[in-house]
Amino acid sequence: MSLPDREISAILKKFGPEIETYLRTVGFFDITGQYGPTDILNARAMATYRKASLAKNREVWAALEKWLFPEMVDFGAAFIATYGLIKPPNVKEIATDYIKERGGFLIKRMAATDQKRLTAFIWQNSMKNERPLARRILKEPNLVSIVAGHRPETIIRTERGRAIRSGSQNIAIGAGAKEKMWVTAGDGRVRPSHKSLNGTTWSIEEDIPGEGQYPGEIAIGCRCHLQYGFEAKRANYANQPMSTLEELYS
Repeated sequence: MSLPDREISAILKKFGPEIETYLRTVGFFDITGQYGPTDILNARAMATYRKASLAKNREVWAALEKWLFPEMVDFGAAFIATYGLIKPPNVKEIATDYIKERGGFLIKRMAATDQKRLTAFIWQNSMKNERPLARRILKEPNLVSIVAGHRPETIIRTERGRAIRSGSQNIAIGAGAKEKMWVTAGDGRVRPSHKSLNGTTWSIEEDIPGEGQYPGEIAIGCRCHLQYGFEAKRANYANQPMSTLEELYS
């Protein structure tokens, strides 16, 4: 199953905070000479900006949610089939509980991040001439990434990774696993702190310092995963090869 990243990116662009509209609302382009933050941080306009951001987040989460549940279920079934687990837990119940408790966590935080980035940009550039800034503000990476760029895709990948790792751990616990071992992607993109964790073993429900219960629970864009000591019983899963599902880690 493939998540429609392009579809979600289009939603982000459509419903994302309209920075230029906000600036025009507060008269930013009408200011002559230098400006101070109080000239532009208008509470009513910022409330409109945040409302637009929240609308974007709801639309993105609605699109992701349609795919996340079946993806968790399918990955869970593949996990169980590949390792031949006996008396596994109900994967649909695991997926439902996860989405209810943790689903869309990063997406739901995007509105606050959007406002923080715009406010920080305005304060950091206070007392500068408005015209060069006006031409540059919509090209500012931290602001452009609110509605475009790699940020949305990174958040979507992280949400997916968290969901399937959480599901895998709960399935492993139900199947009687007592330990978990951290495994990195093994390439040059692995962050140094995760390289040091490669091959380390922890009790199944133990928090890994700085990382949580599983890779990606805290870190954004993590591609590491856990092994639980199960020996593979079959190479493929009837619906999708396990290797294909594991591409979610890469």
